[in-house]
Amino acid sequence: MILMKRFGLIGNPISHSLSPALFRAGYHLDIPGKENDFCYDLIEGDDFSMSWHKFMDGYDGINVTAPFKERAFSRCSIIDPACRKIGAANLIIKGESRTKAYNTDYYGIILSILEAVLQESDAMDRQHSGCRLNARPSIEDCRKILDGKIRTALVAGCGGAGKAAVIICDPLTDLYNPNLIRASIGAVFTRQVVAASSEDTVKWLKDKGIKILTAQLQDSEWYYDTDMRGGVAIVMGTEATGLTDFWRKAADAHIRIPMLGSLDSLNVSVSAAILLYEAVRQRHLSDACAKAASC
Repeated sequence: MILMKRFGLIGNPISHSLSPALFRAGYHLDIPGKENDFCYDLIEGDDFSMSWHKFMDGYDGINVTAPFKERAFSRCSIIDPACRKIGAANLIIKGESRTKAYNTDYYGIILSILEAVLQESDAMDRQHSGCRLNARPSIEDCRKILDGKIRTALVAGCGGAGKAAVIICDPLTDLYNPNLIRASIGAVFTRQVVAASSEDTVKWLKDKGIKILTAQLQDSEWYYDTDMRGGVAIVMGTEATGLTDFWRKAADAHIRIPMLGSLDSLNVSVSAAILLYEAVRQRHLSDACAKAASC
């Protein structure tokens, strides 16, 4: 008798997740007879230890989403090399006596970049990215091209918002990577862009009386209900791991963007642009009200 393989997702909140539907489609569970081979459950709750114990007691593997990716990573005895570099896991597989952590986001991004690079016909772009010309790009080539893409979008968004500056905390890439400079369409030269440690940044913000707003799902309020008319720092985490506890504790307020459709999150650069322009909107509205009152 073949026992059913049990899989699931831990995180909070996850009731809106499409993971069960994606799992069913990926394993063709709609085919008669296949539904008894696998199951996929949502293990929702804000207590990580309880969710982890449920996994260990009755599941073969789990996906992990916010806010548990870093804690799940720390519980595993075997860690995939890419996952170790990131410091967070979104897939845990249980063996006979040990658990192994993976981060499939990394491989998904690399494969997407690889596909794009293979279709790239502009030799100059490859030359600027450090790739070997007229050769099949390696994973390292793809990493070089990817390097700076997300930061490029953030810098360009800040340029559009007009009065924003960018602080890159604990940077893992070169601020003046050629890809970032070229794709930012000049914004990197028109905005104030600096790199600093998280600790130094928080101290500087506190000393200047600038309110820290962290974008996060947990313990947060709608961004449009938050006062952004004064000096504010909008803090965004990485797409893979979100914000660290250091920033959550340092924040003056936690804000989030409502997700009204079937998706559970937006690209970090899109989210940053939404929040930046909300600050612009509030300040313009405040100025307009002040002018009307003085008339």
